[in-house]
Amino acid sequence: MQAKRNEGFYGGIYPEERKELTAKIAIEKISPPEYVYIPLQQHAGVICEPFVKIGDRVKVGQKIGDSKAMVTAFVHSGVSGEVIFVEPRKHPLLPFDVLTIGIKNDMKNEQDPSIIPKGTLESCSKESIISAIKNAGIVGMGGAQFPSHIKLSSNKPVDTILLNGCECEPLLNADFRLMVERPGKVLMGFKLLMKAAGVKKGIIAVEDNKPEALEALKEKCKAETSVEIVSVKTKYPEGAERMLIKRILGREVPLGGLPLDVGVIVNNIGTACAVYDSIYSGMPLVSRVVTVAGEGVSKPGNYEVPIGMLVSDIIKVCGIKVPEKFELKMGGAVMGFTQNDYEVPVIKGTNGIAVVQKKDDLTEEPCIKCGRCVNVCPMELKPHKLVFYAKAENWVKIEKEGIMNCIECGCCEEICSSKSHMVEIFKKSKKMLREIKK
Repeated sequence: MQAKRNEGFYGGIYPEERKELTAKIAIEKISPPEYVYIPLQQHAGVICEPFVKIGDRVKVGQKIGDSKAMVTAFVHSGVSGEVIFVEPRKHPLLPFDVLTIGIKNDMKNEQDPSIIPKGTLESCSKESIISAIKNAGIVGMGGAQFPSHIKLSSNKPVDTILLNGCECEPLLNADFRLMVERPGKVLMGFKLLMKAAGVKKGIIAVEDNKPEALEALKEKCKAETSVEIVSVKTKYPEGAERMLIKRILGREVPLGGLPLDVGVIVNNIGTACAVYDSIYSGMPLVSRVVTVAGEGVSKPGNYEVPIGMLVSDIIKVCGIKVPEKFELKMGGAVMGFTQNDYEVPVIKGTNGIAVVQKKDDLTEEPCIKCGRCVNVCPMELKPHKLVFYAKAENWVKIEKEGIMNCIECGCCEEICSSKSHMVEIFKKSKKMLREIKK
């Protein structure tokens, strides 16, 4: 289990990948359902305000959520039809209801007049690319959902952009299929990001368990001198920004810092494709590829899903029956968010819907101080101590032990001999510390 420091980054694990369930299945576009429910908070930052009202007719690609805040991401409709409500609804990631726009699909698929090409890589300036990305509401699509235009607008010097094609979470193949099926779009979207950031060096990192993706990208990059395709050793959580930067560039992001602090911007494969669309077709971020896999899924696959489609509708399309002692997660099998209510929508950061065994059914036992969690923590924390202080509600010591540096990757929990629900404990502890500091 333990990895050496010279293998790129400390710790990490090698979970059962189970990617073979959908790795060979081509992306299939799901027709938009009769109703979509689009939250105005699908990003890190300030929630958008509704740009439409009940009774308004909207078209595909039309902006329906706006904000004048700096850190935000506009929201658009992926269907044409009528706005039927603007009200708080359940959110797949947040523990509270979020203002949501409900739209009845008229099935006409009429595009908004604003959906026109913005130019090409050669014709667009750095500023026009960033503007198009902002207006398209593009965010990090690997789960973090940080507004992409903010990364590109920083005053900090940047010399390298990394495109993260690792997709290290078990079951997920959304990015893999994009690299295999749409390598040209991935490459051109990446070059647009490079131009927007003003850098001449770009690296696309792909784990070595994805030879087809590596081959497809290398074929497209034969004539490229500014983009390097790098194969990295498969290890979870390779796809975490800090780990990837350390592995590829040998740079260490300072605790509490960002990749920008070491001259790097990291973007996701899906984000690069969305950037391509925002320039070459003018279409904002209104759909994304989602891997649906796991126990009880009769039609596993990689689906292009309209943002705002309910999980309950996807369950019908994919024939999902969640078995007893299993649960449905949005996101990956390890870091995904358990959904007890399926009337929640796919959002910009939803890269997977995974049906996995419930960990709540595993009986937690006292810690035996075996040290396995310390061996695998990529942030070099001592998870067993964090659990001890959390249960004792010793917030001073848990902060000193570095709880806020935890990336919630779940490595510790995956190998814990005592079956401790560590990630849940750490999430609650971090939330408590933030509340105390208010």
